[in-house]
Amino acid sequence: MNGQTHVKIAVASALAFSLVQPYEMIPLIGGSILGGLVPDIDAGGTIANYFPITNKIIRFFAGKSVVACYHRHIFHSILFLPLIFFLLIRFNLVSGSLLPFIMGMLIGTLSHIIADVIIGKTWALYPIIRKPISILSVGAKDHPDRYEKVDKFFGVTAYLLSIGLIIWKYFI
Repeated sequence: MNGQTHVKIAVASALAFSLVQPYEMIPLIGGSILGGLVPDIDAGGTIANYFPITNKIIRFFAGKSVVACYHRHIFHSILFLPLIFFLLIRFNLVSGSLLPFIMGMLIGTLSHIIADVIIGKTWALYPIIRKPISILSVGAKDHPDRYEKVDKFFGVTAYLLSIGLIIWKYFI
């Protein structure tokens, strides 16, 4: 999926979460946007290629430079989430005013991984299971036309769902 679609899905997921757990909306949505983009930080052509510190952090987790890193491995693994959460707890970032932002990041990252499992081949259980998992298997390389259509469908659906959730939360 492209970045815009991941952001739309992350925002819709955060809005749905806000219906059952009341958090401040701006940090929750902001965190979900960032979390929706974080798993693609290891992809070539992302902003991470231009910041040496980001490359060093990725090399620490993945063991490779950003350019040489295999996309959709460690950063697309749901096992990466507990590691992130542990680090956030370790540095006392999970309490207080940062909690809505952190929850948004976790929601956005999880929505990204789930979306990629649905339409692409993602190493969602890496390193325990070292093969990609896919539900619809419409990867961009295998089926570029179908992939683009499915990507747009998910983007529009997430956008409409977000509007519906905002109406539900604030006007009903």
